[in-house]
Amino acid sequence: MSRSPLDPVKGTDRHHALPPREEMVTVDGTVPGATASVPDLLRRLSGEGSELVRKEIELAKAEMDEKLDALKRSAATMAAGGGLLLAGLLFALWTLNTGVTAALVQVVSAAVAVWLAPLLLAAVLLAIGWALISSAKKTMAHETLTPEGSRESLRRDLRWAEGKAKQAKEEVTQ
Repeated sequence: MSRSPLDPVKGTDRHHALPPREEMVTVDGTVPGATASVPDLLRRLSGEGSELVRKEIELAKAEMDEKLDALKRSAATMAAGGGLLLAGLLFALWTLNTGVTAALVQVVSAAVAVWLAPLLLAAVLLAIGWALISSAKKTMAHETLTPEGSRESLRRDLRWAEGKAKQAKEEVTQ
């Protein structure tokens, strides 16, 4: 029969010796494997639940911060793109003005073409812009900001809750 080596300090079997009771107590003062009372378990569950909710909120905040940073970068890129689009539009309008002026010089004098071309171009752009704004204004007049679907859902929920409250009241009074 083979014997396990003895711990030279304590004179006990190293592999099967239990640590002293003080080493078995956890940080919160409980002993692993000991039966806890229901209030202790509920208290622990409540504490762990609160900690879990706190951690979930921290995670959600961190995730939202990352998403906001990405949106900020995208917004800055869009602003730069918008600036370049505006510059391109202005250049295109200048080129169009030059072309209309050159065409008008064939029909009228250069002195008249120089002011008539921008005036015609401005009139066309103003008419198109006015038409777009009028169309959007008519569309917006028919839309409301009231969330009708959510409003109706809340009404149904309120009727349901009132019915449940009435039912509970009837059960209590019987």
